[in-house]
Amino acid sequence: SPILSAFSAYEWVSKNLPANKTVVNLSFGSALSAFSNNAVNALVDLGYVVVAAAGNENLNACLRSPASAE
Repeated sequence: SPILSAFSAYEWVSKNLPANKTVVNLSFGSALSAFSNNAVNALVDLGYVVVAAAGNENLNACLRSPASAE
């Protein structure tokens, strides 16, 4: 599934790329998910810069994941 693929990618990034030199580009959106947002927040907490799509679906990005992650 796309969500499991995203989590696999987050894990790969955290194990293989330096946090202070990596920008993670998330060019997708899905239904609002605390689980998904928490995974993105964990990358940020580790020091990664995360950029998420916000508007590709013509919907409020605050109601989509990962765009609504903090």
